[in-house]
Amino acid sequence: MAAMATALVSAFMFPWLASARLGMSATELSEANFGQFVKEYDRLLVDFYDPGDQEWQEQQQALQQALVTVRSFGNNRVAFAKVDASKETGLAKTYVPNGRYPQLVWFAHGQSTQYHRTLRSPKMIADFVMALDRPSVTEIKTVEETADYNRAVLAEIPKNSPLYKVVDAVALRHMDTVAFTFIESSKGTVSWVNEGKVDVQYPGTADVDALDRWVKGQMPIKTEEVPEGDLAMEDGIHVVVGKNFEERVLQKEKDVMLLVHAPWCGFCKKFLPQWKEFGRTVAGVSH
Repeated sequence: MAAMATALVSAFMFPWLASARLGMSATELSEANFGQFVKEYDRLLVDFYDPGDQEWQEQQQALQQALVTVRSFGNNRVAFAKVDASKETGLAKTYVPNGRYPQLVWFAHGQSTQYHRTLRSPKMIADFVMALDRPSVTEIKTVEETADYNRAVLAEIPKNSPLYKVVDAVALRHMDTVAFTFIESSKGTVSWVNEGKVDVQYPGTADVDALDRWVKGQMPIKTEEVPEGDLAMEDGIHVVVGKNFEERVLQKEKDVMLLVHAPWCGFCKKFLPQWKEFGRTVAGVSH
């Protein structure tokens, strides 16, 4: 009776303790259960770790503390999981191609996203989760409401449809650049909207990568043409413009250092020689 009374008092005084019992540890995943597990959760954080790392026990403790913190905020939506990269080499190569562990990878609707982090502070891990666990699609009532946004994608589809999950997954890739809006409807259409009016309709199927490419194609980019030949490199350094930014900079398997400069900037002119020297120094480094 005393133990039961204690549990009831704890649940009454600290309600998060009761709900936090659900998923209070990260689930160990393998090739056998990985695919099914990631499909079961709309939001999922997976930690790819290497037990050969001298600090891996402390790293796992940090993950556990972050999980407890997230649950203490009343968040039971995000699942936590982990993968032993030394055993599950296939999964590790697929989702952490640069081989740098530990690595946190954010999944949405069974799809990995570009959000990868090597955070190991409990607070930073918890902040990372809470920052990403926010609505990526805004429900509206009328098409005209999209005029409130500079650029918007409008999905007029059933919320319980496979296409909605695809839209949500793509929206997570553009959370700070494009507004994704939704109207509960049987129309089954996804459109690009300008000034509250439908401009272009998505012609493809319920495929994350296909819809993502279509969205990127609609975004206006002020850019020079992609440099070719001798103009593509300067002292061993790639020249990046808007049209090849994603190809050159947003690489999952590499770390990329980018210098953004202006030809009229005095400091930039002084710094460029050091930047070019740095580029020559690291040119032979695998990264």
